[in-house]
Amino acid sequence: MSDSPWLTVTGGASGTGQGTVNYSVAANPGAGRTGTITAGSAVLTITQSGTSPASVRATGGTPQATGAGMPFAGALQATVLDGNNNPLSGVTVTFAAPASGASASLSGPSAVTNASGVALVTATANSAIGIYDVTASVGPLSAVFVLSNGAGNCDLNRDGLINVGDVQRAIDQALGTFAPSDDLDGDRVWNVLDVQMVANAALQLGCAAK
Repeated sequence: MSDSPWLTVTGGASGTGQGTVNYSVAANPGAGRTGTITAGSAVLTITQSGTSPASVRATGGTPQATGAGMPFAGALQATVLDGNNNPLSGVTVTFAAPASGASASLSGPSAVTNASGVALVTATANSAIGIYDVTASVGPLSAVFVLSNGAGNCDLNRDGLINVGDVQRAIDQALGTFAPSDDLDGDRVWNVLDVQMVANAALQLGCAAK
């Protein structure tokens, strides 16, 4: 006999001695579920994967830090599971970073889970310094990634931002109107390459000449 309405015994429901019990399983429109069929002293446990997400977990890329304007080394990976902790593929996960202050630009606003239930995006820090959360959500379910933007070498005036003020300071040092003190590329000369590095960081392209 079955303890669940979605498990139906279709043959061998009665009798004595050894035998075969046949059963059918109804399609599952929701979360994963478990039921049992009992035949005498034998109990068969049946677990059926679901199609509805039961949890979203941050399984990669948290916590991590990078310099302002620099890409984060690890992708942000969110894993979607059903009620039995089985991975769900084909689920769209929405990623969101803070709209202002310290934040990151993401490779996309959403991603679809693969066969392992994992959806991922990459992130690049903006020019503001600080710690913040990026969320991954599926409906009311969510997970949090903790990211940190550090000052890095391109924050020349050490105000926690990389912006036009740092670019101007870089230009002044290259022109000799301000005493050179920040040799970013290590060539012992403050020139256009150092200016380019600061400008790139201000544009969220990383503190590098590229």
